[in-house]
Amino acid sequence: ARYTDSPGYFFDLSLGKDLTLGVKNHIRMYGMLGFYSWQTNLTNNQQDDAVLYGVGADFHLHKSILSINLDGYSGYFGNDTLIIINPEKPLSFKDRPLVLRAKIEQWFGEWKLGLRYQAGLHDFQYQSVRLEISYYLSEDFLKNKKKEKL
Repeated sequence: ARYTDSPGYFFDLSLGKDLTLGVKNHIRMYGMLGFYSWQTNLTNNQQDDAVLYGVGADFHLHKSILSINLDGYSGYFGNDTLIIINPEKPLSFKDRPLVLRAKIEQWFGEWKLGLRYQAGLHDFQYQSVRLEISYYLSEDFLKNKKKEKL
């Protein structure tokens, strides 16, 4: 970004709040607001700046977690600026992406099974689905490994 030896940088302020729903259930709500700046590699505009934002909630229900969040940034150029590499096919710059993410996780002892979905709602044309399987090692396992080395 301008006057730095960096391709980009950002600053943000993040806040979160837990709301208890009984003994084993709670909701964590969170939000973020910031500033994002990056190099564009365009000859007429070498830098773009944006307001960075995000909101979301995690629902912790016994051994399950459901997370939903909406993230993005709103750039200075907007969709009005055109990139002209080929004069016959100019492209919109598209610097205002908005992405929806959802995740569900379920614990089974030391195992965790998760499913994630991501969809671009604006200026981000991709969708993805991810299946996760995790196994968590106990602290005793790690302590025993250290004793074996001694």
